[in-house]
Amino acid sequence: MTCFAAVLLVGGLAGRGVASLLATGLVVLVMAYGAGLVIGTLIERTMNESIRAYKAAHPLPEMQDEETPLTEASGGPDNEASEATERWTRKAA
Repeated sequence: MTCFAAVLLVGGLAGRGVASLLATGLVVLVMAYGAGLVIGTLIERTMNESIRAYKAAHPLPEMQDEETPLTEASGGPDNEASEATERWTRKAA
């Protein structure tokens, strides 16, 4: 859309006819859309390949027991976050 607006603005300032401006603007709009589509597709493919490579190099650890409570999986009640929560709860009460 920016290219279309630029063509209309520059053509209007140069004193070109309305039909000529609209035709040129339409051609530029279609060309810019095509270029954006190609560039966007290339960027998307590159990002997907990078993400796939990163996931392959850094796999997530698998949990051995799906029934493990969240407190045990996060380090148990003796971790810093739990202690801070307990102190805040005691102060609030």
